Amino acid sequence: TCLVFCVERRGSFKMLERGCSFVSQASWCSRHSAGVRHVHEARPGVPVYSRPNSTSSLGDDTSEGYKKGFFSVKGDESSYEIATDSEDVHGRVPEDLSGTLFRVMPGKIDSQGDMLKSYYDGDGMVLGISFGEDAVFVRHRCIRTKAYDREKKRKKRLYRGLYGSVLSGGNLANFAVKIKQAANRFGVNYGGRLLALNDWGLPYSVDPA
Repeated sequence: TCLVFCVERRGSFKMLERGCSFVSQASWCSRHSAGVRHVHEARPGVPVYSRPNSTSSLGDDTSEGYKKGFFSVKGDESSYEIATDSEDVHGRVPEDLSGTLFRVMPGKIDSQGDMLKSYYDGDGMVLGISFGEDAVFVRHRCIRTKAYDREKKRKKRLYRGLYGSVLSGGNLANFAVKIKQAANRFGVNYGGRLLALNDWGLPYSVDPA
């Protein structure tokens, strides 16, 4: 199960689990899709994505295609609304579609300005897409793990990534350095709570409000 769908009933949210399709390789599925590419046109009120520095301490290990194809969200959280009758909407949103779709995914693939070697080493975020009668409300919020808060406070990288994103300075700089628990891979409903999971370590509980 890769997606969490939230249905609003009488002012409260009820979370339901929904599976993914191996055949369609839906881009919403963080477990089975090869990756997600952020396609974005600048519009007023829409969050801006920042491109990490082109010069990385990882050198040639980070390919040019990877640098151009992935972006980090700017800021810890943002939100915007799209009217269903907007000229930006192609087609028609089904009238009976309501509730909120949550997805846990990497949100910041650069750490303190240094592009990470793997997309899956990025700090996690929750993307929420809420369907209303006349509009779709989109919001994102970075998951404030212990590692994320520490690096932000110190303004420097303090952890290695699980998928090969190391600190600059060679083996000595990475000796005894902990691997970051980024909470960036899966979102699941467990006991009425939205949990953000990584490929190792304990999950983080996220407030879906």
